[in-house]
Amino acid sequence: MLNDFIEKVVIHEAEGGRTKDRTQQVDIYFNFIGNFVLPLSEDEVEALQSEEARRAEEIAERKRKSSKKSTQKRNQKRAEIKAKTEVGDQEAQSQLAERKQYQVRATVKSYRKMRDDALSGDPIAKVRYEKTLAMRREAYHAKKSEQTA
Repeated sequence: MLNDFIEKVVIHEAEGGRTKDRTQQVDIYFNFIGNFVLPLSEDEVEALQSEEARRAEEIAERKRKSSKKSTQKRNQKRAEIKAKTEVGDQEAQSQLAERKQYQVRATVKSYRKMRDDALSGDPIAKVRYEKTLAMRREAYHAKKSEQTA
C-alpha cells in the first residue's frame, strides 16, 4: 500500500569515507507532494550544534597533543645532535650544518615570497613586509650603536 504513494527513491553517494562521520542522503518523492523533507526541531538543531562543537574540540585537543608530542621529539633529537656535536662527532656536526643551511634557505625563500606578494599588491603581505623591514632596521641600528659604544 505504501508503494502506491511513493513515486521514486533517490539514494545519493555517501559522504565522509569510511569514518564514523559517514552520511548518506536518501530522497523519497511522493506522488502527491514530491520530495518531502522533515524540518529539524529546535532540540535536534541544538543537539547537532553541541555535537559538532564537541567533535571540533576533540579534534583540536588531539591536534594539540600530537603537536606537543612531535615538538618534544624534535627538540630531544636536536639536543642529542648538539650534545654529540660538542663531544666532537663528525656525523652530528654535518647534520647540524645541514640543518642550519636548510633553515637559511627556508628563511630566504620566505622573505622572497613575502616581498613578491607585497610588490604584487596583497595588502596583508604589504603590512607584514613593512613590519619585517622595520624590525630589520631596528636590529641594524641597535647593532651599529653597540659597535660605536
